Amino acid sequence: MVKSLDFMEVGEDVDRDSLLTRLQNNGYLRTSLVEEMGDYAVRGGVIDIYPPLYVQPVRLEFWGDRLES
Repeated sequence: MVKSLDFMEVGEDVDRDSLLTRLQNNGYLRTSLVEEMGDYAVRGGVIDIYPPLYVQPVRLEFWGDRLES
């Protein structure tokens, strides 16, 4: 597993395809519903990620490649 740490800010342009590739390359499992650490799900402009160091999943909302929230 490749180790990676990314910082993103609201309003920042993020290459979503690159982000999804990094998640996959770092051992995250794409699921339809994020329930466990290491899961991620994609639904339209929403990406849910459950990082192993967080107590709860994180939701990233995009408008195109711009991170909205």
